[in-house]
Amino acid sequence: MFELKYLQTVAKYAFSFSLDDIPKDVNLKAKLIILDSLGVIVAGNNNARESEPSKASNTFASFQSPISAEKGYVIGTDKVTDYKTAALLNGIALVAEELDEGNQFAKGHPACHFFSGLLALTSQNNRSGKEFLESFIVNYEIGARMGAAVKQKESIHPHGNWGIFANGFSVGKLLGWKNTEEYIRAAMLSTSLSMPTLWQSVSEGHQVRNVIVGLNNLHTVLLPGLVTAGFSATNLTPKILFEEVLADGFVSAFLDKDLGNFYYLEKTYFKFYPYCRFCHSSIDAALSLVGNTSLDDIKRIDIKTYKSAAKLKAQEVQYDFEGKFSIPFSVASELSIKQNPLIDETSKKLQIKDLMRKVYVVEDEDLTALLPTERYTAMNIEFWDQESRSIVLKRATGDPDEENLERKVLEKFKRNVLPLLGIERTQQIIDSIYSLEKINDFNAFIKLFHRTTSG
Repeated sequence: MFELKYLQTVAKYAFSFSLDDIPKDVNLKAKLIILDSLGVIVAGNNNARESEPSKASNTFASFQSPISAEKGYVIGTDKVTDYKTAALLNGIALVAEELDEGNQFAKGHPACHFFSGLLALTSQNNRSGKEFLESFIVNYEIGARMGAAVKQKESIHPHGNWGIFANGFSVGKLLGWKNTEEYIRAAMLSTSLSMPTLWQSVSEGHQVRNVIVGLNNLHTVLLPGLVTAGFSATNLTPKILFEEVLADGFVSAFLDKDLGNFYYLEKTYFKFYPYCRFCHSSIDAALSLVGNTSLDDIKRIDIKTYKSAAKLKAQEVQYDFEGKFSIPFSVASELSIKQNPLIDETSKKLQIKDLMRKVYVVEDEDLTALLPTERYTAMNIEFWDQESRSIVLKRATGDPDEENLERKVLEKFKRNVLPLLGIERTQQIIDSIYSLEKINDFNAFIKLFHRTTSG
């Protein structure tokens, strides 16, 4: 019989978790993830290119909620809707620009699967900032461990599946449920709503995976009502889904290993380039090697990297979103931005298209063998004058041990928020997040992100 003791252990952890029991560094890192995620939602909801999130908010949130008690805000906009739709739209926005946090040990992005849903439930149920922060950490720690426990199928993108296992536990924590069996019931319901995001759709530039993340958050908001109504699912749900359907293996021992002693969120990285994380070390390498050398002088760029990254080798893309999952596109784009920031859009696209064709990406099996502990990228650039430059990187900008990371996250947040909300309100939001434990009126905090007019 499959060992189910881990579910009880995880539920008891969620029930008994307290901010009083965690190191100060963990508390700060959680707040930085919250700060960054809110800023990224603002960016996603306000993309000037008429992005899918902005179209979605205009479609679904162009009305005032008929019941004021159920009001929800589309963060960073003037749109008001119901809190369930807000969870959906803000969830979509969080992943739309490929700027959300991630965790290489979880092999994905834990926060996006629950963040906007937890915001909505906290506001709707008049919970405090402290209760939100405790529930956030519970969800992140359990969810990240599930990511580590699952051996994902190569055809399945991590968005939408393992990340929602933990949502039932955080909902129980937030709402103060006393019966740990209810935590487990909510978690099994949430896990049953896992969705198969196909890498094929992502690589072709389709944005359905963003919708799936939005639905993850909507489903999270529905969990309390589903549990109250008596709905349930088998406790074997994680085993069956992640051994037979959406993944090729599931090791339950990861779920309760060092739970409460080791914190996955301390291994969280932040994104400073708007592309899949697998592209970032290649961007760093290219910017370092090229420097101020003219892009016209580049003959060829060869990249060797681990298997997951090597899949992102497309030298032609049809859509910008497709380019977020192409190492040649991301490298060419960032080189172009650095050297020619004022170039007109038509010339920029031609320059990127030409440079992409010079970028070749292949897998190095020795580098794949180092996963998930190390993510190496080796790059060699040949120039037309026969000069060659090489570099090997085992990190990327935004890694958890990066110097001055907190300052850089704050600067990123200000870039996303300040132009829309102004200096005074942006600083008020930052100060509020750093003192989340003292916030009693969470609705007032969320209203800080509401714009009175469209920008």
